[in-house]
Amino acid sequence: MIQLRDAIVNENVEEPGGRMIHGPEQVDLRTMGRITSAGQFGDIIIAYRGGAPIRVRDVARVEDTAEELRVWATLDGKDVVSVQVTRQMGTNTVQIADEVKRRVELLKKQVPPGVHLQIIGDISTYIKASVDSLLEHLILGSVLASIVVLLFIRNLRAVIIASVAIPASVISTFTLMKYMNFTLNNMTLLALTLAVGIVIDDAIIVLENIFRYMEEKGVGPVEAAIEGTHEIGLAVTATTLSLVIIFLPVAFMTGYARRFVNEFGWTMALSIMVSLLVSFTLTPMMSSRLLKVKESGEHARSRESKFAKWIDHSYLQALEWSLDHRARIIAVCAGVFLLTFPLYHLVGRDWIPTDDQNEINASVDFPEGQSLDRRSRFCRT
Repeated sequence: MIQLRDAIVNENVEEPGGRMIHGPEQVDLRTMGRITSAGQFGDIIIAYRGGAPIRVRDVARVEDTAEELRVWATLDGKDVVSVQVTRQMGTNTVQIADEVKRRVELLKKQVPPGVHLQIIGDISTYIKASVDSLLEHLILGSVLASIVVLLFIRNLRAVIIASVAIPASVISTFTLMKYMNFTLNNMTLLALTLAVGIVIDDAIIVLENIFRYMEEKGVGPVEAAIEGTHEIGLAVTATTLSLVIIFLPVAFMTGYARRFVNEFGWTMALSIMVSLLVSFTLTPMMSSRLLKVKESGEHARSRESKFAKWIDHSYLQALEWSLDHRARIIAVCAGVFLLTFPLYHLVGRDWIPTDDQNEINASVDFPEGQSLDRRSRFCRT
């Protein structure tokens, strides 16, 4: 048996055959020694006896049969052939899955009778569900933010102007994402969802100040847009840049974490910077064209709702108390900050949270040396 094995191994090889220099090029040569048919195995010489060669066909029967079963798959109690499709690095999982499904539907029309093709696992389904969920929250967040603006400013035109800042900022961010070769995935969509409440902040601040100029000072829309934006321009810029400084370092993380948080950090930073541009350009322009205030001066303030007056009164009381008790406020803030250290150790830590993909996976470890037949019988039972 050892001689038979060694003879087959030695005859079924492919070795380098040197190289040939042809002008400025070098061509590598190889010696083709691999067996291409079952009949050629029978011609392999194992040994010589009495000067005569002994070949494989003299001591054995060579047949081209099925490969020895080393992998077993079953579905609904029937043995099946399982094929796993794995995408290449850098390709889109959803696009590959959709293309595979299309090809499977074409193959179903060509396979012989009795052969059934079925997709039993598709990771793109979970990806699509995650993306759809984030898009749903993106839209829901935009609607709720607009409702909050309506409750406090109580001007439908102002709500429309502020709401336009959300799609304007998000769509403009898409252009920068395309330039940086980002895709719409869980991390970028999560960043856009979180940015909804931030991108509308700058527009609300600018819009509210323009609205205040028109309502309290009786200034015209164009002048109010110019003066109102100029008055708080520095404060809005400082607030926006502070948010960018918070999220941008996340994009520069190194190591394995970079694969997950790089696009998140950049998307957040870009969307916030775009919102600053929108609040200084689109919001004042729309305010000068569309914003209208029915009344101005003291009479307009007298018609404020009781809820708005209550909020205003409560805020002024809290502010006055805080200014009169500065030491207590500083002590409370310092105490809350120091509490973060013991509370940090009470919170569990993990790299990535577990996701519920509506799947149950079980694994069984068999003793070493168990045959495939025995393992398959155990799994069937």
